[in-house]
Amino acid sequence: MYKLILTSILLFLNSCTWPILRALPVVGATYESPLWENREPADSPEFRATLERTLGTSFTPGNKITTYVNGDEIFPAMFEAIKNAKESIYLESYVLWDGKIAKDLVAALTERARAGVRCWILFDWHGTDGSSEYVEELRQAGAEVEFYHALEWYNPLSWKDIGDLDNRTHRRILVVDGKSAFTGGVAFADQWLGDARNEDEWRDTHFK
Repeated sequence: MYKLILTSILLFLNSCTWPILRALPVVGATYESPLWENREPADSPEFRATLERTLGTSFTPGNKITTYVNGDEIFPAMFEAIKNAKESIYLESYVLWDGKIAKDLVAALTERARAGVRCWILFDWHGTDGSSEYVEELRQAGAEVEFYHALEWYNPLSWKDIGDLDNRTHRRILVVDGKSAFTGGVAFADQWLGDARNEDEWRDTHFK
C-alpha cells in the first residue's frame, strides 16, 4: 500500500514540474550519430569491422542465437537451463508477480541453491511488490537476493532518493554457468504463459 502512495506522490510532483522543465532551454552539447559509410555486404569482415567501430564494442565469435516465441516456448527453455546449472546462476528481472510461474521459478532456484550452485538475483523493488515471501524463501536456500532502488518506508535516509523512484530496472537477464544467456521481453508472471491465443496470454519474444 505504501508503495502505491509514494508512487502517487511522485507522479503528482512530476506532473507539476514537467511543464516548467520543458520550458527551460536545453543545456549542453548535442549528440551527432556517427556517419554510416559502409557499403559492404552484411556477411563480410568489413561490415563487421564497421559495426564494431560504430557501436564501440567488439563482437565475440562462436555464439549461437536461438529465438523463442511466447511462454509455451520461452519458460521451458529457461527452466531447463536453470535446472541444469552446475556452477552459477545470475538473474535480473523487473517483474516477479505471484502465480504459477513465480512459484516454479523460486522452486527451481532454491533447488539449485541448496545443491551448491551460487545464485545471484536482482529484482526491481517496484516490479516485485508483494513478493517478500518468495525472496525470503530464496535467501533461506542460500541465494543472494537484492532489490534495485528499494525505498524503505521505515528508513528516512532512503527517502533522499524519492526523486529517482521512477528509475527502475526493466532488464530481463538470465545467465547460467557463464555459458548460456537469455534475454528478451518476458518476465516472471502468468500473463506470459500460453501462446498468445487470447488477450490474457501476452505475446513476446525471447532469445538464448
